[in-house]
Amino acid sequence: MGQYTVYCNGSQNLKNLSGGVGELRIDNLGADKADWGWLFFDKSPVPSGEVLDSASVLAVYCHAPYPLSLILGQIAGPSWNGPEWKITSGGVRGAGNLSCQIGITTENQTGAAQFWVDGSDHVPYATIQTHAGKITPSGYSPANTTIKKGFYHRFSWNVTAEKPINGTLTIAYSDFKYRAKGSGTWTSVRVPGPNTYIDFDTGLVPNAADPGMEWEVVVTSSSGAQASGGYATVQFQSTAVRLTDLTPSSRATTYKGFAVNFSWSLSYTKPDDLSGSIRQVSAKLRWRKNGAPAYTEYAINNATQGYTIPAGVLPAGDIDWQVEVADTSGGTTASSWTTFNNKELPVTPADLYPADGGRVLKHQVNRFGWSVTAEGAEDAPGEIVQTSAVLRYRTQGQQDVKSVTISGAQTWHDFPANTFTADDIEWQVEVTANTGATGISEWIHVNTQDAMSTPVCVSPVGAIVEDTQGVTFVWRHEISTGTAQTAYELQTSSNMGGQYTTLSTAETDASSFAT
Repeated sequence: MGQYTVYCNGSQNLKNLSGGVGELRIDNLGADKADWGWLFFDKSPVPSGEVLDSASVLAVYCHAPYPLSLILGQIAGPSWNGPEWKITSGGVRGAGNLSCQIGITTENQTGAAQFWVDGSDHVPYATIQTHAGKITPSGYSPANTTIKKGFYHRFSWNVTAEKPINGTLTIAYSDFKYRAKGSGTWTSVRVPGPNTYIDFDTGLVPNAADPGMEWEVVVTSSSGAQASGGYATVQFQSTAVRLTDLTPSSRATTYKGFAVNFSWSLSYTKPDDLSGSIRQVSAKLRWRKNGAPAYTEYAINNATQGYTIPAGVLPAGDIDWQVEVADTSGGTTASSWTTFNNKELPVTPADLYPADGGRVLKHQVNRFGWSVTAEGAEDAPGEIVQTSAVLRYRTQGQQDVKSVTISGAQTWHDFPANTFTADDIEWQVEVTANTGATGISEWIHVNTQDAMSTPVCVSPVGAIVEDTQGVTFVWRHEISTGTAQTAYELQTSSNMGGQYTTLSTAETDASSFAT
């Protein structure tokens, strides 16, 4: 937009005039210029897409003894009139006389003067004011009506374009803008080229307390100008939605200590004449112990039709759950309460060793161990393993209990030598599984005394030996517990066992001695 000066580049239908003093004569315009009419002006300085606002006076120079500017008249307007502007006032008299108000004569012809139209240093000119051409949208549809939210609807508009001086004014693009009714934030969707409609998913409009949307179109022209047709309002009607395929279903079984996956689906009757689908906007998942008045709630702020409650959250027993869904049609639907059983699988220590009535040796390192079993574990959604254990022991019949805590899945413990001082002890183990379940064994009695050792003479036995180079005595250590020999004493008798004399003694596991 701006102000431009345009110059005359030709004329048409200018009539030769003659008269007395005070009149100007138009000559040298050709024999075909029979009538007074039009002056043509160059449009080249005006950019494409500019529209005429107004035009100033037309200045026309007369050919006289010296150049003289004659204000001839106003340019007809404010619209561009074909390829030229028309002189509408000023010096026009009657049908074809142009009057020079000061009354001059020409240099070359007595009683006459000439207009300079072409080929002169004094070309007629005009000053014009323009603005960037506008394309204005109007005729919004739908507007001031009610439509079903959550489906695609065609939003359309009309466009009114101003007539530019140069070129053709076209739509560069349009911005379709929408917002929930009464909200302050607009969202824009670009509509390319000359299109004057958009198939819009109304489910994209946020749900609001007053169901409806406001929309407008801002059109940008090829000249860069923008215009809006204001905004229109549309009311929304929601669609009845049913919640189906609830999982866990009624009376289903889940397992305590494992994550529980909840899911659901949306079902509704779709209008035959509309495309698109209703989707979840958000949801609230609730659970409670069966029949309890209070519940725990989880918010799902997206379209995910499912939620996983982590392991260790839900207690054992009957659980009620419900889901409430807000959808893109603007409605909110809650399911009825559904009851399922969260089953706890008991765990038990098994295969305990040393077993009841078994024996350990005080002076040795002793390993106590067990395994973990779970009834019905084959139905669980994952493996049941020990996460910790407490191994307890005491002197048999006493109340003073000592314990060892074991972290993780290790199912054994090595007691250092000389841990036990009593001859009879009791022990038990309590295990905790990854499901949170615990199991404890009975007290197991164990004897810590070693069995009686039996030495057996190996050689010489029942033989006569000559003691010329010494005698090697060999024996064997026999014991039911398998305890290794720790010492020996070798004795001999010279009177058939009436009296024994110690020949050798040592604290060692040696099983022979040479004299």
